[in-house]
Amino acid sequence: MKKGLRKGLIVCLILCLAAASLGALTACKKTVDYSRYHVLFLGDSIAEGIAGPAPIEDRAGYSYFSILGQINGYYYENRAVSGNQTKEFLEYISRPADEDAYIPRTLIGQADVICISITGNDLLWNNFPLMLFEIAAREKYGDDYVNRPEVKECYEFRRYQVVTVADGHMRLITNDDDVEHDPSIRMLQPGDGIATFDRVIREATANVDAIVRELRRQNPKATIIFQNVYNPVDDESEIIPTDLVADMMRLDPKYDFSTESGVAEFRRLGGYMLGTLSGILENCADKNDNVEFLDVAAVFDEIYRTHREEGKDLIFVDGVHPSDRGHAVIAAALQDKLISLGFAEGKHSLAKYKQMRVEQLERAYRGVQGFDFDAVAASIDAASDMLGVARAYFDGVAGYNAKLYTDPTAGRVTNGVAVGEDVSYTLCDVRARRADEAAQQQISDYVSIASDMLTKKELTFHTDGTLDIVLELPKSLLPAVKALLGDNMVLGGIEDTFYKSKGGTDKNGKQLYNYTNLKLAGAQDAFLAVKAYADALFPGIDMLGGHFGRNFSMLYGSLGIAIEGIEALTDVPYTDAVGLPRDMAPAGTVDESTIGKTYESYLDYAVAYMARYQEVTDEDGKVLHVSMAPPNLSAALDSLGLTGSIRIRVRTTYSLVTVKSAANEHVTVSGDEARPATEFWAAYCGQYRERTSPWMVITRVFETDAYDETTEYMRLNFEVLGMTIWFRAE
Repeated sequence: MKKGLRKGLIVCLILCLAAASLGALTACKKTVDYSRYHVLFLGDSIAEGIAGPAPIEDRAGYSYFSILGQINGYYYENRAVSGNQTKEFLEYISRPADEDAYIPRTLIGQADVICISITGNDLLWNNFPLMLFEIAAREKYGDDYVNRPEVKECYEFRRYQVVTVADGHMRLITNDDDVEHDPSIRMLQPGDGIATFDRVIREATANVDAIVRELRRQNPKATIIFQNVYNPVDDESEIIPTDLVADMMRLDPKYDFSTESGVAEFRRLGGYMLGTLSGILENCADKNDNVEFLDVAAVFDEIYRTHREEGKDLIFVDGVHPSDRGHAVIAAALQDKLISLGFAEGKHSLAKYKQMRVEQLERAYRGVQGFDFDAVAASIDAASDMLGVARAYFDGVAGYNAKLYTDPTAGRVTNGVAVGEDVSYTLCDVRARRADEAAQQQISDYVSIASDMLTKKELTFHTDGTLDIVLELPKSLLPAVKALLGDNMVLGGIEDTFYKSKGGTDKNGKQLYNYTNLKLAGAQDAFLAVKAYADALFPGIDMLGGHFGRNFSMLYGSLGIAIEGIEALTDVPYTDAVGLPRDMAPAGTVDESTIGKTYESYLDYAVAYMARYQEVTDEDGKVLHVSMAPPNLSAALDSLGLTGSIRIRVRTTYSLVTVKSAANEHVTVSGDEARPATEFWAAYCGQYRERTSPWMVITRVFETDAYDETTEYMRLNFEVLGMTIWFRAE
């Protein structure tokens, strides 16, 4: 045999043996059990998945944390808190010990992966429009922008917000504040926008670094994934107030928001601000081991660039939060990151995702008139990746209203554990987490006064696995309620521009002023914003069709909230004696053609009235579009002859569970003493799944007073409000 041939055979033999060995090793390799991973979701409202997933009853089907948890089979929990800025998030994870069944400390200590959405509120809660305006002004005029007349006039006319001089942090003012004479309060002035932006970036940088240190102290091994915030600015964005557009146009005509190029300029500035925050997270990942950065903004931007309408649909109707489609895109991006880190795989999870979406179709759209279930299901099955599945699903259901529950307990899942007999607790206190002693006493006093007015204020666990929270107000108190409401009540919203109007004089004859934020951001007023939310969260509800009262029961199925005892508001026909205002008519002008028109109920009349724009003018002659309550509100309520009580009932399902708070050597109570293990008895409310979070947790606690008397309480914790509501066992 020739030497070259012999050498070739040897090489082939070696390659064959190597291939066989590799195949044997592959065959022997164990499949990774991804269900063993504990994944914890923390951060803000984007992570919490409350404002965005719609219909609201299917949060578990649309929120990205739930999608990832289900398709990968993780043990997953969500302890994100809506409204969290980096400073609140740091405070939340730095509490010395688990205080209730939410057990964030334990979950952090047990997590293999911690996914965090944060930083967005650092901009949104610190006068985002003002910062954007000054960044644009400095970009055009340089540092001398503060002396430009168009900038000064903007502050004089718009008045934006007020700040406390002490620390530079903005706060809303009230009629109790003496704006003219209190040295700690001043109106914003040129330069404050840039100063605020610089402060936000400086504090967010320090907070993110501290967040990583604290998480590492509690869990040295977990993989931390920070995701940045997408750019929500487009031509329909409610994050851009109309007054800001006018101010920007005075700076430069290129900011004409009615043109594509003008929108692009606004989007560029928003991207710069969010990109600066994103850099904080990216730098943190670069300098810390086992800390990852996920560029959600880049994924959103690519879709916006290549599929403009789809990119706009990634944002919810409020202009801030991700929509159902947006959550699906975040889920796909985060899944890719988890796969690259070895915490997930692609083929099986994609099949699970397809199954999950088809089950949603079955639950929400099967039987909807005109909907082709089989065609959409086939399109989902044909998709090659998660983005394709999401596109097939959302394109397929576009234009169809999902079926809603008519029973708040329908479709809910429980673990079958309930009380042996009905047990009731009475509302007794509301406690604020961050309030000082004086503020807490004031809150308790207000609760005591309000509580005394109620004839029923109970939390009841029923043997059928449902619970009620019932508050009952005697209708004899309606005059007091009407006095508080008044006639022609303005329904204001939240905006970064405040308007000053005269509010009478004090006992010394000094002129008093009211500072009111009348409009929501963008072009909408308060009513239309509420309508947009209602249309998204409760598909099919009719707020303008003259029978809102008739459809009010739809809210009971989705939210579990029923208002009983005010049937006259929703069932008894009401004839308009005044007339609706014409579109865009001055306040007080009525449309005579509507006088005497009969509505299905007074509630329908009130909704129809508020659906029309009205104009009011501030003392500078500035026209403000707002919604107003119908005139003669008190007389209208009197004419309905309401008697008895008004009862508000919140009903949902619950599951009794024992939550174990584990000891953790990295977290100490005092000195070197390790935090001990604790058990919390809790009620998980709403849809129960062993591997996901409930929408509400109620913890049973016992408190012993100075006389060694022990009282049993049910404590309902609302992190987003920074308070707990206490119910006492009777």
